[in-house]
Amino acid sequence: AAYTQLSYSSNQVDRLRIKRQIEVLTNEINQLKN
Repeated sequence: AAYTQLSYSSNQVDRLRIKRQIEVLTNEINQLKN
């Protein structure tokens, strides 16, 4: 049970990291458009 909990939390961290990278890329694309 502890293992699945650990992998779940690390999965959440990965998702947050990806989300942040997408936001950064979106900002850069918007700056290029302007």
